[in-house]
Amino acid sequence: MSVNLSTQDKLTLRTAAYGAVTLLSAAGAAGGSPHRIATDGSIALASATGLVGHVLAEKSTGMDLSGGSVAQIADRVLPALTEAMRQALRTARLCRRRPTRRRVPDRRHLRRRHQPEQVPDAVLTTERLN
Repeated sequence: MSVNLSTQDKLTLRTAAYGAVTLLSAAGAAGGSPHRIATDGSIALASATGLVGHVLAEKSTGMDLSGGSVAQIADRVLPALTEAMRQALRTARLCRRRPTRRRVPDRRHLRRRHQPEQVPDAVLTTERLN
């Protein structure tokens, strides 16, 4: 099943992906290795497959990830991440196959046919006496 994304959906997805790498590298600056984190994140984004890989492979325009602080970057990236996850869940629900309901044959008539007959107690006692 092919899923078509609007231009706004693609921009949101790109902002979420590249913004996550930006936030990780900004957080890594406190730990000491932002370049390594940015490099690993870029490799991960470049090796994405499927619908996300196709969107990220297109020319990235319109994203604004600039900010004077990590908080300003997060104010732009976290809503995009939230919306991207909502889109992913919607897409997963659309692509999920609904289980087909099997029709079970009606077997009530078989039960009636194979049940032992009810014999009155009077008949049983007369058979014992003979």
